[in-house]
Amino acid sequence: MTAPLTGSEDLPRTLGELRASGHRERGVKAEIRENLLAALAAGADIWPGIFGFEDTVLPQLERALIAG
Repeated sequence: MTAPLTGSEDLPRTLGELRASGHRERGVKAEIRENLLAALAAGADIWPGIFGFEDTVLPQLERALIAG
């Protein structure tokens, strides 16, 4: 997972800069999966603000996202 950018001054301004930055194009499905795996590995609170579904819906959702 890449670190989030902090401001517009950090963003590439040209296609050449974007390519040089190592950016790789990926679909939303792949990005969500990669972000979930990184959050799980880091032990982060993956679903902040969602209560009551820790033992039912959320594990199923996580498995579905990981499975692709």
